[in-house]
Amino acid sequence: MTRICRNCEVSYNDSLFEGIYSDPSNSVFNQCITFGCLYKLLSWARVKHHLLKSENSAESANNSNISDLTGLVHAIIRYIHTYGASTSSTTLQRQLKTQLPVFQSLNRSVTRALSSDGPNLKCCLPANCLYVSCNDTAHVCKTPAQRKRDSRQRNPDERQSEQSLDTARRKIRRVDDAVRQKEQTANTQHH
Repeated sequence: MTRICRNCEVSYNDSLFEGIYSDPSNSVFNQCITFGCLYKLLSWARVKHHLLKSENSAESANNSNISDLTGLVHAIIRYIHTYGASTSSTTLQRQLKTQLPVFQSLNRSVTRALSSDGPNLKCCLPANCLYVSCNDTAHVCKTPAQRKRDSRQRNPDERQSEQSLDTARRKIRRVDDAVRQKEQTANTQHH
């Protein structure tokens, strides 16, 4: 069973999200997005998405970029983070993920977080499924080449060892006629 506290129930009502959706300039939000907020946002988004689909109104035509459920949720999350939550002191330590999870993943994360047994409600905790800790940002989304470069910078002795090994291999290839002939044959076949 999913449980949220009375404060989350009252604070994150449908009118808050409706206000952000329809007129974001009048909306105020000054904290990071919590599991309670995300729970209420997902509930609101289901209803709003159904309304938008059922009524082919000018409103849904004007907002075609958020016509799918995930897009609708992402738009509200990004607005809250950009224009409100990013100014909060708890959010200064967090950065919104560049690739937000899809609706089903968000729903699963919220359900898992809020359905845990015990006396402590987790609804007021930051929704970590949306954020990357600023300490972790150095390790996020790096290519293998970037990771290797970082490893070499952290371990200069290892880099020196790699270079020595490469140099030794090249020298052996130059000296050994059989290896040199084999490489030349392979190079001419590729061109």
